[in-house]
Amino acid sequence: CVTNGPSATSWGANVDDLPQVAQAILTKYCAECHSAASAEGGIDYASDLGKLVSGKKVVPGKPDESRVLKRMLEADAEARMPPPYATHPTLTADEIDVVRR
Repeated sequence: CVTNGPSATSWGANVDDLPQVAQAILTKYCAECHSAASAEGGIDYASDLGKLVSGKKVVPGKPDESRVLKRMLEADAEARMPPPYATHPTLTADEIDVVRR
């Protein structure tokens, strides 16, 4: 998967960039199953971070309440997102840290 926009490796201390970086990460790892064209579970992670926030799937400043982050960190590989059968590499620790912020 190729994404446009900032990457986790380019993430710095600028909090203003966080939504764009987080959206790029969600697009990279979630669009395969959760985009407007395929929206599994009715959730479009690829293009609508605002909808994720309003739906409490992502809770800015409260990572322990973020359902998306919980699924990324799930101990059970079958319940973890992205799933082990996805066609892209798994999230890096840096990418998870960006989503956590």
